Amino acid sequence: MEFAQALRLWMAIALLLSSALRPTLAADKKPARVLPFDQLKHYQVALEKGLYAVYREKDMVLTSSRTAKFYLKSQYNETAKEQDLGFGSLHVPTDKSERVPFPENESEKRIRGILPLGPHWFFLDAERRQFALWHHDRKIWLRPADIILDLAKPPRDPRGEPTRSEVAELRRGFTRAFSRVQQDNNELFGGLAPIPSFWKDRDGSQFLMLLRVPGTPLMTVRCQGRNMDKCQAMRACFIHGLPSHLVEELYGLAVDPVRKELLIGNPGERRIMRFKAPSCYHIAHLRTRDDIGLPEQLKDLSSLFIDADRNLWLTTLRPDLYKSASLFRFDASVWAPEPTPAK
Repeated sequence: MEFAQALRLWMAIALLLSSALRPTLAADKKPARVLPFDQLKHYQVALEKGLYAVYREKDMVLTSSRTAKFYLKSQYNETAKEQDLGFGSLHVPTDKSERVPFPENESEKRIRGILPLGPHWFFLDAERRQFALWHHDRKIWLRPADIILDLAKPPRDPRGEPTRSEVAELRRGFTRAFSRVQQDNNELFGGLAPIPSFWKDRDGSQFLMLLRVPGTPLMTVRCQGRNMDKCQAMRACFIHGLPSHLVEELYGLAVDPVRKELLIGNPGERRIMRFKAPSCYHIAHLRTRDDIGLPEQLKDLSSLFIDADRNLWLTTLRPDLYKSASLFRFDASVWAPEPTPAK
C-alpha cells in the first residue's frame, strides 16, 4: 500500500515537472525574438516578381531578379524619412531605377550574389555555376569565370595542414553529394559573402560561398589572373549544428563583423540562423532561440546582405501583402540590438 502511494506521488511529481519544462523546450525550438516589421527603415516596391540577391554601397543598390538577362540598379536615399521614399519618388516608385543588361550573346542568368573586388564586379550565376564579370573601369563585360569546386581542402587546424587522406576523403564525399544534388536540384549556390576580415586566411581567398550540398555547405573561393577569371574553391569549412536535411533549403549568406558571426537564411523555418565563426575551421550554430525570427509579412526569404554601416538588407521571392515590396532594410539597432544590462 505504501509502495503504491509512493509510486502515485512520484508519477504526480514527474507530471508536474514535465508540464513545467514543456514551454521551455518549445521555446528553444524557435527564435526568442522576431524581426519587428514595423521598425524597418526603408523598402522598395517590387520592380520584378521576385529578387534573388542584393548589394548596397552608399547611394547605389544592386539587385537581381529571377532568371533574367539583366540586373537592377537603383539610386538609394538613405536620409528619406518615410519608409517608402528610400527608393523612387512620391508618385513614381520606379524612378531612378534601371535594368542593366548582361552581354547580349549570353543566356539568362540566376544571380545569387553580387560583390565588388577592385575594379571587378562578380555576379554569382547559380545556373551556370560561374561568375559573370564586369570591369568597372573599362566598362565592359569580361569572359565568365568558371568556379572549380572539387579541389577544395579541409581547413587548417591547430596542428597544421590536413593530411592527404583527409583531403581525399573530403573530395570523395563532396563528389558523391554534389552528384546527388545535381540530379535533384540544379541550383547549387545559395549565397555569397566577402571572406570575413577577422579570419586569418592564408590562401588568398576573397569570397565565402554558400553551397546547397550536404557535408560541404560553406567554401572559401579565390579568383586570380589578369581578368580574375580563374576561380577555385580553396577550403571547405567545418560547420557544426547545421542538420544535413536543412542544407538544401538555405538561401542567403552575410557576415556580421561586430559579433564575428555568419548569418544564413532559412526561409522554410522562417528564421535567419546565427553562427559563431572565429575561423573556417570552427563555425558553430548558436541556440535556435538566438536566431532571428522572420515576420509573417516577409514571404520566401531569398538573400541577405550586411552593408558597411551594418544595416541588414533582405530580399524575397514574393512581394509582401502590406507594402508590395521585395527589398527591405533594417538598421543595426533593430536587427542586432545591444542586450539590456542586468539590474
